Amino acid sequence: MKFDYRTIGKQKVTIATVEDELAGSGAINLQARLCDFQGNDNPYLLLNLKNTRSIDGLGISVLDQFFTHSKYIRLFNVSQEIRMMFNIAGRDDFLRLIYNVAETDKAFLLFAKEFFRDKGECSIDNRQFPRVTTLFPTMFKYHAGHDGVILGKANILNLSEGGALVGDIETIDSKNRQAVEPLSMEGQGLYDLEFPLRDGKQIIRAKGERVWEIKGINQFRLGIRFTEISRKDREKLRDYTCYDSQKADKENVT
Repeated sequence: MKFDYRTIGKQKVTIATVEDELAGSGAINLQARLCDFQGNDNPYLLLNLKNTRSIDGLGISVLDQFFTHSKYIRLFNVSQEIRMMFNIAGRDDFLRLIYNVAETDKAFLLFAKEFFRDKGECSIDNRQFPRVTTLFPTMFKYHAGHDGVILGKANILNLSEGGALVGDIETIDSKNRQAVEPLSMEGQGLYDLEFPLRDGKQIIRAKGERVWEIKGINQFRLGIRFTEISRKDREKLRDYTCYDSQKADKENVT
């Protein structure tokens, strides 16, 4: 089993990728690793089953044991074969513990929204605006708790009229132009934020605030809410995101 970790606020979430089938010795191995996990002070666990295609009665019993003792375990990347076995075993309740996504980042965001939204650890927006997947370069500035200014560049990974998710963040000190680690931006206002739309034919400029951040191994992602944006630029965003989200909805109809 491979482990990764993400933090949100002061909480750490373990993301475990199961390498074996959940049958026979594989189920016994999972039981041992989950017992080790329960021995630490971190109750939050996401199980990635992307490499697992089968489960037997023992595997179902192992999952039942840990689902019973912890309400902070969720599954994602669950195959149709395993879902069918849950049905055959009469464990439709397990299906409610599955996130129907394949990407780790999306599963983590669903986990954060489910468990941390009302605990003051993070502020995740209500997704009142259409949101589309993108890959736009962006630049911004912020103060990192001192007199200097940090210059940042990143990629916008998804976008709405109200805000954006950015990743691939690189930051430098504006005084000496040296690269610096992207420090926590909690409570920081971002300004001179700009990014292109429609192949660079339109440039959006805004100010924003950090509303949540994801920290993992070699990864730092930031959720930004736009706090100041011109009416004209907001209308451009609305037109762009509404068109793309409606297009995606049509393509996903089967």
